[in-house]
Amino acid sequence: NVFIPVVWRLLLACGVILKSLYEPDIGAMRDLMRLHKKGASFLLFPEGIESKDGTTHPLHPATAKLIKKLAMDTVLCTNRGAYLCDPRFDTNRRKCRLEYHYELLFRKEDVEKMTKEELYSRLLEKFRYNDFAWNSEKQYRYKGKVPLAHGLDNMLFICPRCKKQFELHVEEDRLKCICGSEVCIDDRYNVVTCDKSDFPFRRIDEWNRWQRGIIEEETKREDFTLADDVTY
Repeated sequence: NVFIPVVWRLLLACGVILKSLYEPDIGAMRDLMRLHKKGASFLLFPEGIESKDGTTHPLHPATAKLIKKLAMDTVLCTNRGAYLCDPRFDTNRRKCRLEYHYELLFRKEDVEKMTKEELYSRLLEKFRYNDFAWNSEKQYRYKGKVPLAHGLDNMLFICPRCKKQFELHVEEDRLKCICGSEVCIDDRYNVVTCDKSDFPFRRIDEWNRWQRGIIEEETKREDFTLADDVTY
């Protein structure tokens, strides 16, 4: 966004502090502390990246260290439904309800008394969201120019039935595999079997978490094999 013409001027005018991604940035911290001394308030995005599957990403422990250093009243804002309106697996946006929740997480006096470990534990406890689980209860309907399944094969790539990878493809509101497995994504983001047969998942995040586990196991096996081949 910083490199988009005109946008970067607006960002700087709004007081945005630029930070390098995925690495410590001394310049950003220097700017932040300079403004802190002037009594400024700050809006932090502790995950540092847009959610891939509508669920919480890992939070770096340095976030708690920063909260401790700033020693300010800290308000937690979490939203529900934003990912479902603008999913990362597709460029088309959907329309529906958004909910924002605000909570006083720490008072200044609490921050001064608590250790960084206690702050981090509290942050992990409270900073949690899962848009698919949330709407599984709410059952809000989402509308867009394309079916909700559109682009889903950019994220889901392992068939739970045949276990083959990269054989899934989207047709309208359906996600199909070459093995014949077929599911529908309804207007509430529910995973529904088209033939009423059993399917291991009812939510997209459950499916994605399962396939991520498979990839992690394969990676571990590959790393173990490579280690066996090393001569010391």
